[in-house]
Amino acid sequence: MRMYDIYMHLDSFNTITSDGSKYLVATFNTNTRKIIYVVCVYRVHSCSIFTFLKNIQTIIQQSHKHCPITIMGDFNVDILKDNNQPKNKQELLYCMDTFQLKSQFNENTTKFGSQLNHTWANVCENECKSSVIEAYWSNFHKSILYCIQITKHNSNV
Repeated sequence: MRMYDIYMHLDSFNTITSDGSKYLVATFNTNTRKIIYVVCVYRVHSCSIFTFLKNIQTIIQQSHKHCPITIMGDFNVDILKDNNQPKNKQELLYCMDTFQLKSQFNENTTKFGSQLNHTWANVCENECKSSVIEAYWSNFHKSILYCIQITKHNSNV
């Protein structure tokens, strides 16, 4: 199968709101029988990091454990700087490590040098590319560009 013979389609789409934070969960299927989960999040400042991460844990646990998953969005937790919320940073890093999700970049995502937007994934580095780009529609945040390379799924089916 040639690379351009592989395609994917949106299989399901759910929006969850809890304590003001938003979670968009999308499931994609490929013609190579690979399932990919993409979760977009926004954590409002008033939502505790514990509640936010508990919701993310629930979403991860409800997804298939051996499928690629990417969680991205505005976590409102700065992992670049030591700030006045070190507990939030520790909790975020611990949660992502628990589920073997790796940060896909380590650079500022705001015009003020902080990294409040994140992309965490359990895909191999050679299967994805990410970068931070300027966004003309925001005075504060930059945008995250994230690409997943879909390759042939090894299956005996």
